[in-house]
Amino acid sequence: MSWDAVGAVAEMPGGLATIATLIYLARQIRQAAEATRLQTLQAIRSTSTQLRLSAVQTEEIAALMMKAAEQAELTPTERARLNLMYAAIFDSLSEIYEAAAKGFIGDNSLELHLGSYLSQQACRDWWAKGQTLFPPEFVEHVELHVLPNLEKATPHWHPSP
Repeated sequence: MSWDAVGAVAEMPGGLATIATLIYLARQIRQAAEATRLQTLQAIRSTSTQLRLSAVQTEEIAALMMKAAEQAELTPTERARLNLMYAAIFDSLSEIYEAAAKGFIGDNSLELHLGSYLSQQACRDWWAKGQTLFPPEFVEHVELHVLPNLEKATPHWHPSP
């Protein structure tokens, strides 16, 4: 056996170790990516839950949402509260859009939620001015994919007539 053959045989365990290391690192990266997805989803769900609970726990917020959905006249204070509430809701929806765009989560309910809120005239009026608060990509998504498709959308929390 020549020295070249001995050298080739000696390099084989090193090559196998390198392959094993790469496989291990690939698994670690997949696990870290999945953990990031789960953390992102948990944070988004937590924010959404907080927003919903505020309406459940505070009668004034639920009444304000109903009043806005029914297009009743709002006082200046109610209008300010509604604007802040819409800003908080759309902050959460913008986060969902961004997480979906980056592949952290699926976006299967985003359109439904956006349409649910934007089906209300009060929310569309707010959006016309409030959209400047959000990233251009999110605004474009809403303008191109949600607003033109509102014919069947209704507030998801509003009782049926």
